[in-house]
Amino acid sequence: RRRLRAINFKILVAAAPIFAEPIGSFSRTSMLLAQVSAAPAGCQVWSHNVLAAHGRRFAYIGTLSIYVYAADADGSYGLEKVLNGPDEVMGGVSWSPLDASRLVVTVADHLVVWDVDMGVEAQRIRVDGVYSVGWAAHSPHILASGVRQSAQGQLRFHDVRTGSSEVVHSMGATPTVLRWHRSMPRLAVGAASGARRGAPCRAAPRRAAPRRDPRH
Repeated sequence: RRRLRAINFKILVAAAPIFAEPIGSFSRTSMLLAQVSAAPAGCQVWSHNVLAAHGRRFAYIGTLSIYVYAADADGSYGLEKVLNGPDEVMGGVSWSPLDASRLVVTVADHLVVWDVDMGVEAQRIRVDGVYSVGWAAHSPHILASGVRQSAQGQLRFHDVRTGSSEVVHSMGATPTVLRWHRSMPRLAVGAASGARRGAPCRAAPRRAAPRRDPRH
């Protein structure tokens, strides 16, 4: 059994003004952090990805529940709702950058898509050994996942419209952190071995360009 990392977990929300000073063709960026509030939450086994955000809301995954927080008028954060699903330990979470009502979590051998506004489970995609997940910022239909596959970790892509999956790369270790580019089909991947990889994701389709009328 895995040990719980914290019994009374608290989330610290911080404000981070950024100041950039140009240095040649680069810029030096410094950040000043100030705690805004501390939000009580549930307990969680140790995991790399337990927080996801969209606009003025963020989600924290406890061991068996998803806690959704929203910013108040004064800038502090309060609990908006708790999403309770089947009794399965969650290990990763990602909020769709293009759809505020959709987030996805990893449980044992599944990706589970939630409708946050309705508070219900919307879809399940079978993925044996799934550990991490990232929702693409350039497409509302594409997910990336990191999978434990014997000693060879895998990077996979999934289409939520069809539930289809495709192995796109063998990492040699479990992919633990997945971060998509904000507007392009490119993905940065961190692995348990400490390896980092960044590459264009040809398997993640771009949005189709509108067809032009040849008469115009």
